[in-house]
This record gives sequence, structure tokens and C-alpha cells, in this order.
Amino acid sequence: MMKSGIRAAGIDDGPQAGLTRLVGVVMRPDRVEGVLSARARLDGDDSTGAIRRMLSGRFSSQLRAVFVNGVAVAGFNLVNFVELSRSLGLPVIVCTDNRPHPEEFGRALQKFPGKLRTWREINTPVHRLGRIWYQFAGCSRGEAEQLIRLFQVHSELPEPLRLAHIIATGIELGESKGL
Repeated sequence: MMKSGIRAAGIDDGPQAGLTRLVGVVMRPDRVEGVLSARARLDGDDSTGAIRRMLSGRFSSQLRAVFVNGVAVAGFNLVNFVELSRSLGLPVIVCTDNRPHPEEFGRALQKFPGKLRTWREINTPVHRLGRIWYQFAGCSRGEAEQLIRLFQVHSELPEPLRLAHIIATGIELGESKGL
């Protein structure tokens, strides 16, 4: 059983730009404890490192899991969540409320041949929990589902991701839409 007081971070990107803002929200299931940010290049290959650096600050020893909204941020900047999990020593769970289409995504990546190695590593099975689709690294499927459920507060999307999306959009566009 997961402790209800554990902290997790949720990472999402704002609207795409040459340097796209990434926002991290660190929280317990019942309250926000911090907001982080970084930048990643549009269609670049720096998102995994940017997220790792973002999470290496004062909250790093308190985190027990990381949620990322999708396998790509800033266009086709792939988040190597398998490597991120290894380097942080934490479960990393990629969630989305849109059904993934790995075959189509893989075909689109043909325009970015340097990304194919990362794609092969992160193209792991996609699972469904309610309306959420997810992949994971650094934990079992059961643990991933426990973490998702623990952080489902106001929607089926884990709350750290919902808030990261709202904050990133609000910062970049001046106002946000809810999820």
C-alpha cells in the first residue's frame, strides 16, 4: 500500500516555442509543495536532461515518483522516461488522456533519424486505467496504477500533471484552460 503523504512531481510543457517551457509541480496528493521550470528546444533532444536537472534541486530527496504528460514535449523532443527513471532512481509514469498511436508516432519520427534509438527504448507497452493511458519505468504495473490512483484528485489525470499543464499554459499564454 502506498503512503498517502508521498510526494510526486508532474511535468508538462507549455505551448510550443523555439525554447518551450517545461513546468514541474511537486505535491502530495492533498497539496502543492513547489513549482519548478526549465526549457527544452523545439524538436530537440534535451528534454530528459532538462527534467533531470529540474528535479535535482531541494525536492529531489523527497520525491517518490515522477509523472510526465506524454513521451514527447516541445514537439518531438522525446522524454527518455526509462533513462530518467534509472538516473533518478524513481518510478517515472508517462500518462495521457489521449490514446497513444505508437505506430503513427514511430513513422513521424522517421523525419528525425537521431531519435530512433531513444524511441526504441521508450516504445514500451501502453496500458489503460479508466480514461488514462500510461507507460512506466522503475516500478511494477501494479505500483504504477497505485500511484496514478493516489494522485487522481480532481480528474482522471494525476493532479501534478493537471496542475503543471494549467501553470505552463497560463505562464506562456497569459491564461490557462483547465483539464
